[in-house]
Amino acid sequence: MDAIWPDPSPDDLPIVSPDGTTVRFRRASLSDRLAAFVLDLFLTQLLTSLVALVFFLALHTAGRQLAMGVFVLVSFLLRNVYFAFFELLWSGQTIGKRKLRLRVIARDGGPLTGRAILARNLTREIETFLPLVALTDPRQILPLDPTLGLVLAGSWFAVFALLPALNREHLRCGDLIGGTVVVRMPTTVLLADVAASGRDDALVFTPEQLDIYGIEELHVLESVLRRGEGAESSPVLDAVRDRIVSKIGWSEVGDVSSRTFLQAFYEAQRAHLERKMLFGKRKQRKDGGRLTK
Repeated sequence: MDAIWPDPSPDDLPIVSPDGTTVRFRRASLSDRLAAFVLDLFLTQLLTSLVALVFFLALHTAGRQLAMGVFVLVSFLLRNVYFAFFELLWSGQTIGKRKLRLRVIARDGGPLTGRAILARNLTREIETFLPLVALTDPRQILPLDPTLGLVLAGSWFAVFALLPALNREHLRCGDLIGGTVVVRMPTTVLLADVAASGRDDALVFTPEQLDIYGIEELHVLESVLRRGEGAESSPVLDAVRDRIVSKIGWSEVGDVSSRTFLQAFYEAQRAHLERKMLFGKRKQRKDGGRLTK
């Protein structure tokens, strides 16, 4: 499948990779991030309750305090392991993020590393869970007057909760430390669906054909299309089209103009590279795949 973004939006987030390539992502909204977090939190608490229930039934003869201690320990382990485990397993996604079509990526455009994932998730205890515990019962954290404890806990929680709303990328403390940002996954269209749409100009390219070229060739093609803007055909456009057709083994151009073919290939190639960037994969250029001699 190819990832296809809609028209430019104020929510666009350009990410510049170490090699100087700029790829346009779309930042995740605060509401989507909150919804994903609530879903993940619900799942962790549900699993915690099930595990704690099993231990409670097994250890009830040893006393309620031991069972409660097991519950607290399991809750701590699950809520800290859950987020890091799934983001490592699914390249920056948890169950909640998958449901809301969100993904964590590196802000420097490089691959998402395990160190960055661990860094962004270890801070969640200080950002969210400890202040929530303090709001429930401040004396569990510090032996303070309950009213003063609630004020301090509320302020503590508010500072971290408001931080994503105070910066353009909606970064929380964990993102700042880990060098990450949460983006929306682009809308996807199955190639088979496009081919079956019945449009005469629906040009479909396979992933293998799109892998022939890289980012450098994409920039060359963009400049060719800009220089030949307004013309459906020209010696330059025809030459570039013939070069691509020959290189990818394309045999279904038919009566499509050079511009229509190149525009379709450009959009498919760009979407293909943007989708791969979500997984930290970059291809600057393909050896022998130059568009022009």
